[in-house]
This record gives sequence, C-alpha cells and structure tokens, in this order.
Amino acid sequence: MNLKEIREMLIKLSGRYDFKSTPNTADFFIRGGCTDLDLEQETGEEFNYYEESLAVGECKTKMQHCRSIQGVWFEDSDDVIVPLTYKQYDELVSLYNELEATDSGTPAYWSKNLIQRDPANYLAGDLTEYTGVIIMPPTDEVITLRVYGVFHSVPLLSDEDENYWSNRYPNLLVMAALRNIEGFYRNTQGYNDYDAIIQRKLRGIDKDLAEQSTAHEMRMKG
Repeated sequence: MNLKEIREMLIKLSGRYDFKSTPNTADFFIRGGCTDLDLEQETGEEFNYYEESLAVGECKTKMQHCRSIQGVWFEDSDDVIVPLTYKQYDELVSLYNELEATDSGTPAYWSKNLIQRDPANYLAGDLTEYTGVIIMPPTDEVITLRVYGVFHSVPLLSDEDENYWSNRYPNLLVMAALRNIEGFYRNTQGYNDYDAIIQRKLRGIDKDLAEQSTAHEMRMKG
C-alpha cells in the first residue's frame, strides 16, 4: 500500500475524518508510526548502504535517515573494494590536524564527522537531519564511497510513496499510526491496547527472522 492508501485506512479506522482536510496531520502520525516500528523491530531490511562518488581532494559526505554506521569502504578506479579503519574523531584530528587541507592520498581511516554543533551555531538547524562521515586522507583519485549501516525506512512523503512497512505489513503500520495518535492525545489505555497487539505481531516477525537465521546456519554447516 502507498501513503495515500495508508492515510485513507487510518482516517477510516480512527474516525478522524477531520484529517481529510489536514492530510499532513495524518501523515505526521503515519511517519511517527514508521519510526516507532523501525526502532522497535529488526527486520533484516534495515541494514543498507549509502553510496556517493568523491572527487579528487574530497573527504566528506553526509546522509539522511542513518541510525548508526557499521563500516565504510571505497571502490577505486580499478574496481577494488578497500575497507577503511575506524578512528574516533579526536584520533583523526591528531593524525591529520589540517583535515580537509591535508595532502591527498589513499584513504585509510574514517570517522563520524561532527557536523551538528552547539545549539547556538547557525549550522545546527541546517544539518541536524544528517549524519556525517569524514575519511582521511582526502582521496587522490575519484572513488565511490560506501557507508554501510542501519537506516530508517524510506520516508513516506508523497501519496505514491511506499516502504517496507507499508508494503509488507500495512495493517501493522496503520496500527502503529493509531498508537501514535493515542500517545499524542495522552490516552494511556488506548495506547496500551494498540501496543499490546503490535508487540504480538512483532514477535511473529522475530520468529521469521530466527527461522531465517537457522536456515542460514544449516546451509553453512552442510
């Protein structure tokens, strides 16, 4: 189901027909439900990678919807995949105190880049939705940088948009959106009732993941 279909079902089941004239409000609760499900349940689909081409002398990138970074690689002009070694940001600064002004070379290290600064800094408002990565030294050739990690589901922004939850478990997404509504209006009983049903359904997804993991182990042993 796409966002429009999820929204229509949410309006019907919640009885909130006022959302028809304020679809952004309905979408707010749907996206909140998506985020809740992402944080509550591993699916096997949350691991993904962000890819970007870096020109000679470049060393930074930033991405949206990234929950955590697991590793960073790059692909060079010979199609060789090279893993980078993680360093804490202060370690990276001690090794390359000029950072992007450092002479170019073959990248060897990566760190999470500190792009979100103190609240008074004018950059903070523009960058809070991003997660930054910096590599060192700056690349001396054009490379394809890949950041592997845990990402939120594709955001549902337009009527035709779909994501993991809306396609595979649309009823669960609608229920999570309903729970989100109850939470915002401080209806504890309604929230808890939806939550109990959602948790039972999520345990079913857990069982599927366990079965998949067992099958993989059996193939490996065989």
